[in-house]
Amino acid sequence: MASLYIGEPTKAEDGKDAKIQANDVFIDTKEIIKWVNEEKSKLEEVEREQITIALKVDSDSKRGIIADVETELRKGNARKILYTALDNTKVTKN
Repeated sequence: MASLYIGEPTKAEDGKDAKIQANDVFIDTKEIIKWVNEEKSKLEEVEREQITIALKVDSDSKRGIIADVETELRKGNARKILYTALDNTKVTKN
């Protein structure tokens, strides 16, 4: 299973806008198909068309960037997507 993370970077120098992270590197939506093909190449040939992408999304992310990623994943024929929402709110104990 390959993972993509979508959310605000933790380092201030990376900006405040939501970014896409794959394999510890920020990528643009235009690079997703290339990334999918690289991930498929790591799999056995019979498994390549069954690749599952774990899409881990910060709960504050806008729907637009998620839709853009989904579109590019479809173009790359990565159609199995597992969604996880990451909640960044801090829990305080009394």
